[in-house]
Amino acid sequence: MEFVADAKIHEADENDDAWIPAGIVQRLFLYPLKSGQATSVEEAEVTAHGLKMALSHLRDRAIVVTKANLAMLTGRAHPKLVLVQVTEVDDGAFLFAAPGIEDIQVNLETATRFTDELKIWRQKCSGLEFDVELGRWFSRYLGLDDLCRVFYHSDGESTRPRKTIDAAVTPNTRPGDTPLYADDFPFLLVSEESVAELQRRVPNLDIEAKRFRPNIVLSGLGKPHEEDEFARIRVGEKVVFRGVKLCTRCQFTTVDPERGVKHSDGEPYKTLMTYRTAGDREQRAFYGAKPFFGVNLGLEDGNDGLIIRVGDRVSVQYDKINKHHQ
Repeated sequence: MEFVADAKIHEADENDDAWIPAGIVQRLFLYPLKSGQATSVEEAEVTAHGLKMALSHLRDRAIVVTKANLAMLTGRAHPKLVLVQVTEVDDGAFLFAAPGIEDIQVNLETATRFTDELKIWRQKCSGLEFDVELGRWFSRYLGLDDLCRVFYHSDGESTRPRKTIDAAVTPNTRPGDTPLYADDFPFLLVSEESVAELQRRVPNLDIEAKRFRPNIVLSGLGKPHEEDEFARIRVGEKVVFRGVKLCTRCQFTTVDPERGVKHSDGEPYKTLMTYRTAGDREQRAFYGAKPFFGVNLGLEDGNDGLIIRVGDRVSVQYDKINKHHQ
């Protein structure tokens, strides 16, 4: 069975109020540190800019490590970052822990030095810099001679640029679908069925959903990559997301989330390239030749502050035009 990705997320039919059952929420993940270790939670608060741990200051990818020149550091070049765990041990007190180095605790109150020159890819945004000792800790852990810097995104609105909408490929995108320090969008959803299909194709490598750094993992779908076709996703009875874009993938997928090292054979990225790229010329012009895995989401207006939970039932509206091939 082959799955050729139609990379266009089509708009839901405005006249179709029917919601179709589509499995349950199997796992929920936050990543307090960009490229850091996943934090598995039983419930999370939804905000326009990503998940937030209930009754906590920890938000999805609200902390980023940078070079001295304020360019981000990620697990693509520094795979050991995926082993850095961030927990909140007291109100506003964050504990950073990683293998082979002593833990360090910092207080959010020390993040006071403001900059609006952070670089997340080519986008400028702002942050509050933690005490220099945390930067030194990251430099030692990563084996870097230069001093790292560590920033926290302030509460409130994302400082990332507003989204532009490509009506031909991503018509469900809204200008406010901006994350904090995540790469592209506030939420990422994958299904266990898609993970199992990739595992079938790469039997010599243990593959689990965490490798793809999702926020929401579904189970119980009818086929692999069915999530590609979701125009709207309702979790529980109230929280509604929009499917905005298929998630393009890179060499980060080769990083083992449990060991912090890259797979020497370039898997599973190499296999994804054989069956998960866009076949449409217009879509290739928009996305390039990278493969897809999972779908980015935006939050519908009026859902801020609501809670989603592991075990919530999921229902969906499919796109009006289904061009997927199999």
